[in-house]
Amino acid sequence: MDKGEAAIISIHDKQNLEVILEAIGKLKLEIIATSGTAKHIRNLGYKAKEVSEYLEIPEAPEGLIKTLHPKIYAGILLQPENPLHREYMEKIKAKPIVMVIVNFYPPTGNIEDIDIGGVTLARAAAKAALRNGKTIVLTNPKQYSEAAKEIMEHGWITRETAIKLAIQAFQKTSQYENETLKRLEEKMKWAKTSNP
Repeated sequence: MDKGEAAIISIHDKQNLEVILEAIGKLKLEIIATSGTAKHIRNLGYKAKEVSEYLEIPEAPEGLIKTLHPKIYAGILLQPENPLHREYMEKIKAKPIVMVIVNFYPPTGNIEDIDIGGVTLARAAAKAALRNGKTIVLTNPKQYSEAAKEIMEHGWITRETAIKLAIQAFQKTSQYENETLKRLEEKMKWAKTSNP
């Protein structure tokens, strides 16, 4: 595995993470993570670079902007074997991001809780996986064991597994958007009926 490659991790639900971290360690991927996730990863005994350190810009106030940056999405979507892609990635110092582990805050109907960056990461990684058959996108802690098993046995996951996980990621983002909309509609309905 190219030591210049990375995994990006941004998760609300941190259960079972150590299962996939062991596989990441075998692959020697650099771990880039949002601040709370990075702290958890370090507590589990693994190294993790915070997104703000990788991007060389501070995290926005209230955590409103963490991962929304061309350096991250170029790493996910562009392919270094393409000379034009590689030139662009080198210009902005973007590492190839070959694994994305992300899950979302539960929908509450509270505007402040709406997840933007996590959903965007999942969709970008899913698109990359459908294009190249290699990018790993994990959107549910229950997926970690299967992915880790394939990595430990074969060095990476199969194309079929990559595509399956990509489809599940799109299903997850769709489910999240629908649930968020439902909660917002309920909240707005309650606000209308409670105000004279």
